Amino acid sequence: MKTDPYFRERIEELDEEVLDMAESMLKKNIHEQKEASIFFFLKTKGKKRGYIETIDNQLTINPFEELMKAASQVEDE
Repeated sequence: MKTDPYFRERIEELDEEVLDMAESMLKKNIHEQKEASIFFFLKTKGKKRGYIETIDNQLTINPFEELMKAASQVEDE
C-alpha cells in the first residue's frame, strides 16, 4: 500500500464498500427493532442528546475491608 497508489486506492474503496454494507445492516436491524442496534446507534450518534455511557470512577479500595468494618460495628452494638 505504501508503494502502489492504485492498490491503496482499491483497498480504500473496498473498505468503503464494507462500511456501506455494515451501515445498511445496522439500518435494517434498527428497522426490525433490534435493541442492541438501537442502543449502538444512540450511543454513537445520539451523544449530543445525552445518549452517552459514563463510568463511575468512585471505587472502594478494598470491599472486604469495608465489609469487616461494618461487621465489627454491628458486633460493638
